[in-house]
Amino acid sequence: MQSLQKSTSQSLSQIGESLIVETQTTDYETRINRDRPACFVFLIDQSGSMSDSWGGDTSKSKAEMVALYVNNAMNELINACQKTEAEPRHYFDIAVIGYGQKSNEAQILWEGNLACKTFVSPAELKQNPTGNNGEIEVIRRTFKGETKVKIPVVYWFSPVAASLTPMGSAFDKCTEILNDWTNQHANSFPPIVINITDGEQTDCEADELLEKAYQLRQTKTLYGKTLLFNVHISASTEQSVVFPESMDELPQNKQSRLLYDMSSMLPMAFKQRIATEVKKTDLRENTEFVAMTFQASVSDMIKCLDIGTKTIKTV
Repeated sequence: MQSLQKSTSQSLSQIGESLIVETQTTDYETRINRDRPACFVFLIDQSGSMSDSWGGDTSKSKAEMVALYVNNAMNELINACQKTEAEPRHYFDIAVIGYGQKSNEAQILWEGNLACKTFVSPAELKQNPTGNNGEIEVIRRTFKGETKVKIPVVYWFSPVAASLTPMGSAFDKCTEILNDWTNQHANSFPPIVINITDGEQTDCEADELLEKAYQLRQTKTLYGKTLLFNVHISASTEQSVVFPESMDELPQNKQSRLLYDMSSMLPMAFKQRIATEVKKTDLRENTEFVAMTFQASVSDMIKCLDIGTKTIKTV
């Protein structure tokens, strides 16, 4: 838990420190502002198998840890937009799609005052949490070093693990809302989608799901196509793989290999950061990284989100 709080705070509150400002429309190289917000969509597997334990940790289910992770991500996206004004700036449009629960179709997960919305702003998130569990102490990194601060534990989603895995429906739903969003935000940074799953889709064949992922990745703005990150979590204790360079790094697991084929190849703006901060090495010529993790721990998931967000710079 402590590791999750520390890592998430450090990564998301530093969002946007490294993107080079360009006047031309270079792929994946543009700042975001209130007139040109970025877009994040989380796809959350809520099927029955999410009630199993996460790796070797039997204290929490996969559903509980994913809910904790996504709720922390929401909090940190709010913090990243909190500047001098009372309310956070509208730097992001955020959507969360769940698949599983009681339905054979994916659904937008906002509740309460946000229930009728598809995308919400950081200010709307801040104003409309589902609940509050007091305060926690976290470590934040600033230009002066690390410091401990207390933050409220607010949340928007509760753990859910029920029914089947209509992942194909989730991809269709995501493509639908991103077509609308990109049509209205052609000058924005391309959407980033993070799909968190532990199992095999139940509503389509593998080749159909691969096509659905391809169609999702074809949605685009003037600065590039949508980036799809897949986070494959598991109850096993196999070694994790983060941003693989080839399928050979993955075990003989047909679902992880399918997710590999579905994931985006990451552009240069992301590759340099992965090489230096994740792989701890220099970026080699012709190196390619795939936007996925296998057997992800919480820290692995944070790395995935971290690389997917802190490349974008706010103004």
